[in-house]
Amino acid sequence: MLQRRIERAKVLLKVTRFSSAEIAYQVGFSNPSHFTAQFRKLTAVTPKQFRDSK
Repeated sequence: MLQRRIERAKVLLKVTRFSSAEIAYQVGFSNPSHFTAQFRKLTAVTPKQFRDSK
């Protein structure tokens, strides 16, 4: 379940200009900070770093 949320977030980071917080809510996180921590735990980069690298 967490992996699917993060994969969906990666797509949204690539194809939208939504903020990281907006994406966190869209993929089912109630806390953007928790989203960032989980994203980093699974990908080794923050959502911003991921977006900037693509």
